[in-house]
Amino acid sequence: MSDNAFKDKYHAAFHRMLDAIVFVNPATFEVEDINTQMTQLTGYSAQELMQEGLKLLDSNSKVRQLLERTLQEKKQHILEFDLLTKQKESLSVSMRVDLIEMEHHQHLVLVFQDLTKIRKMEEAIQKTVDQKTQDLKLALETMQKSNQLKSDFVAMVSHEVRNPLTVLKSTLALLNNSKLGAKKREEVLQIMVRHIDHMIAISNDLLDVSKIEAGVMQYRLEKLSLYKMLCSVAHHFHSFEEECGVKILVECSKDYFIYADELKTKQILDNLVNNAFKATPNGGKIILSARALENSLMEISVTDTGHGIEKDNLQHLFKRFVRLQGPGAHTKGTGLGLSIVKSLVEAQGGKIWAESEIGKGTTFRFTLPATAVPVVVLVDEDVEFSEKVSKLLEEEGYRVKQCHSAFRGIEECQEMKPHVVVLDLKLSDLSGEKVVDRLKEMPLMKDLPFVFLTDQKVEKSNGKMKDEKVKDIPVVYKSKWEYELLSILKKQLRMQVQREIK
Repeated sequence: MSDNAFKDKYHAAFHRMLDAIVFVNPATFEVEDINTQMTQLTGYSAQELMQEGLKLLDSNSKVRQLLERTLQEKKQHILEFDLLTKQKESLSVSMRVDLIEMEHHQHLVLVFQDLTKIRKMEEAIQKTVDQKTQDLKLALETMQKSNQLKSDFVAMVSHEVRNPLTVLKSTLALLNNSKLGAKKREEVLQIMVRHIDHMIAISNDLLDVSKIEAGVMQYRLEKLSLYKMLCSVAHHFHSFEEECGVKILVECSKDYFIYADELKTKQILDNLVNNAFKATPNGGKIILSARALENSLMEISVTDTGHGIEKDNLQHLFKRFVRLQGPGAHTKGTGLGLSIVKSLVEAQGGKIWAESEIGKGTTFRFTLPATAVPVVVLVDEDVEFSEKVSKLLEEEGYRVKQCHSAFRGIEECQEMKPHVVVLDLKLSDLSGEKVVDRLKEMPLMKDLPFVFLTDQKVEKSNGKMKDEKVKDIPVVYKSKWEYELLSILKKQLRMQVQREIK
């Protein structure tokens, strides 16, 4: 190979290197050669670096001292320091110095790496590792809780179902007694009916819990008159008023409306009012009231004048299989009612809590949207970017659930039944396309709209994917996501929310 051919190959390889490289004459410490990456790193041209030499890079003589040390010891050395670019930007760099021989001449080779980019990558990797660790920890805790719930379930069923069955068996034996009078026979039948109703209530609670756990509880959201609903619930408990000697009152404006599932909301109110009757003594009262909040929510309250709940017990009210002990507490039932109520409230975009004072009574308060609030599940591993998107969407009136892994996103979609899913195309545990495939296999998700996010160029036509399976899904580039994403969401959600209200 001729000298010229060798030099041409050397220069081609030299300028294609990923690292920034400088060749220095060990005798004069003058810069002999610089590759393109070095000019990009420093902002200086090759001519400026060749003329000025190390002066542009070595403001405190650390580089010169390391070069001299390398010549003396004849071995590689590494130095980390802050390099000032032409734009006066301080870069944290690592410089590796080697003494090599090439073409019968010695050269000092300086290889630079931008530590700023490396550290940002390390931070991003660490964030991902931390998030995955948290996901695994949460999954383990969920599994442990699930095992405990199974044990609690078996214990509860063996107790709650066995008791009424025992009573039914004994009352059936009484009915076989031919000497039993008509009045006594009627009392026995009433006892049987009461215990059968109790078993039906247990079955209904367990069925609701299984639906919530499986993510198949269906919600038909529509605009409802809150005044009419509260009056309907009060009328339903009219017989209880006479039986218990408790007055039920409604305090609600006729102009108040909520955006919710009618049957599920009545189920919430029925459970709370039923508990209030149990807790309120003869001569007391129960008040069903409502007030509008500033953030497009309606707060609904069920207040009783019963004994009240101990402060330490308030935090356990909505846990499964919890039945409070002590004065004013009622231990009958599965301990699932308030847990189901909490799930039904949260699934419709609200929150529930209780306030109580011993001797004065208890108030259960819960919120529901006063207007249609679109729910967005956002699936993106970049926590910082996810926060930015979430903040903007919430300012625009959306309710956003952030997920930082594909599998967590699938779980949240089953739980929350969102109006739309926004997800990154390149998730590490499962691609965006596969997430869509899995969700569309579920009957309740087959018509769910999606939006893809990406920071890489993709094949698309008219803003949508060309791939046949996901061809109708719009794609938004992260470099210009704000306007484009909001525009797409408004278009998709306007049609969906209007369809649900109708």
